Amino acid sequence: MIIVKRYFTTTCFLLIILNGSGLAAKKDIATDDTIIVIHSIAVTGNRTTREKIIFRELTFATGDTLTKRELTERMKRSRQNLLNLSVFNFVTIESADGPDGTTVLILVEERWYLWPSLILEQADRNLSNLLHERNWSKVDYGLGLQLDNFRGRNETLKFSTTLGYNKRFTLSHTNIYLDRLRRNSMEFSVSYLSNDQVDYLVQNNKLLSYTSPEGQIVETFKATAGYAYRKHLYQKHTIYLDFKTCSISDTVAALNPGYLYQANTAIRFMYLTYNYTVDHRDSRYYPLEGFFYSGELRKYGLGLFNENKMNILQFKANYNRYFQLSRRWYFGSNNQILKSTLGRYPFYIDHGLGYGKNYIRGYEYYVINGDDYFFTKNTLKFNLLPMHITHLNFIPFRKFNKIHYAIHLNLSADAGYVSDNTNDYRQYNNYMVNSLLYSTSAGIDLVSYYDSVFSVAYAINKSGLRAFYFHFHSPL
Repeated sequence: MIIVKRYFTTTCFLLIILNGSGLAAKKDIATDDTIIVIHSIAVTGNRTTREKIIFRELTFATGDTLTKRELTERMKRSRQNLLNLSVFNFVTIESADGPDGTTVLILVEERWYLWPSLILEQADRNLSNLLHERNWSKVDYGLGLQLDNFRGRNETLKFSTTLGYNKRFTLSHTNIYLDRLRRNSMEFSVSYLSNDQVDYLVQNNKLLSYTSPEGQIVETFKATAGYAYRKHLYQKHTIYLDFKTCSISDTVAALNPGYLYQANTAIRFMYLTYNYTVDHRDSRYYPLEGFFYSGELRKYGLGLFNENKMNILQFKANYNRYFQLSRRWYFGSNNQILKSTLGRYPFYIDHGLGYGKNYIRGYEYYVINGDDYFFTKNTLKFNLLPMHITHLNFIPFRKFNKIHYAIHLNLSADAGYVSDNTNDYRQYNNYMVNSLLYSTSAGIDLVSYYDSVFSVAYAINKSGLRAFYFHFHSPL
C-alpha cells in the first residue's frame, strides 16, 4: 500500500510539473505577415459529400482578408474540423497565389460509408472485465446495417438486431439538418431490449448476475428525440427527450426490491436532458491538443407516464485539456463531476463509476454506485511512432488500402471519489463508496484509420491490485 501511495504521489507531482510546462510550450508557426485575399475555394475528391457540409467546417471563406500566417493556422484548424466529421480518411488543404488573389485547394479522400455487418461484440461493461470474468455468455451477435454520410449530408442511418446476451432491436437516424446554414439538426432513435440474464445487485463492488432457466426476465423499450443548435463551429446546444419502459420478473424484484421502485415489476418514465459543449480538440477520437468542456442537466420524471413518481435532478460537467509539451511529448487531463439531488435512483439506472467510459484505470473490474462522483484522469504521452501513412497493395479497394497509424506510450495517474448520501450503496460490503480511489498505470496506444484505437495498460490501484487492461477507445 505504501509503495502504491508513493508511486501515485511521485507520478502526480511529475505530471503537474509537465502540465505547467505545457502552459508555456510554444510551437513554431508561419511568420509571413503578407496580406492576402482569398479569391476562391476549390474542393475535390468529394464524390458523395456535399460541398455545403465541407464549407460548414472551414474557418475561412471567400473574400476574407488575412495574413499568410493566419491562413496557415486556419487551414490547419479547418483540416482538423473536417477529419472530426468522421467521413474522410485523409484531408489535404493547400493554397496557391494568383493575380486575382489566393486560391485554397481542399482535397478529401472519402471513407467507405455502407457497413452491412455481422455483429460479434462484448456486452459486458468493458472488454477488460469480460476477459477477467470469462463470462462468455456476455457476448452479442447479430446483423446490422449502418449508412454513414447518408445523402452526402453527414447523417447516419443505422439498423441492428442482436441475439446473445442482449436480444436487441435498434433503429436510429441522426444529424438531420433542418436549415440551409446547417445550424439546426434533429435525431431520432427507438430500441427494444430483452434479456434472460440480468445484473441485479452490487456486492463487494461487483455486479451480481442472475440467469433465468425460463427465458426472458427483463424487457426494455426506449424512444429518443433530439434537437441540436450549432451556430458556431465549436459550440453546440442539444436537447433530448427520452421515454423508457422496463418490466422485470417477480424473481428479479424479489432479488432486489430496489431494482425498479418498491418491489415493482414495471416502470415507465420520461426524462429531459440539456447539454452544452465547447470542443476545441484537434481530434475527437484521440486528442493531443486543445480543450473540451461540457455541462449537462438531466431531469428524470416529467409528470407524464410517471406512476412511480420518479423525481431526480442530475448535473454533470466535463473539462478536458490537452497540451503538446515538445515535439513528441504530450499531456492530457480528463475531469468529470456528477451531482444528483431530489429523489433516489432505481438500480435499473446506471449511476456511478464503472459504466461505459466513466471509470478509473485500474478499477475496470469494479462498479462503484453512488449519488455523486468525480474523477480525474491524467496522462503523459510519448509519440513513439509518429503518424505514418502506408499503402496495402494486396487490398484492391481504394478506401481501405491506404491507412495511417501512430503509436503512443503513456504514463498515467487517476483519482476519483463516489459519495453515498442515502446509505443505499454502502450495503453489501461496497467498501469503495465514500473512499478516495487512485491508481497509476503505464501503457501503449495504437491509433489508426476509421477512428480506431486499441489501448493496453498495466495499472496498480489503491488496493495494490496489478493487472493488464484493454480498451478499444482513447483512455482520455
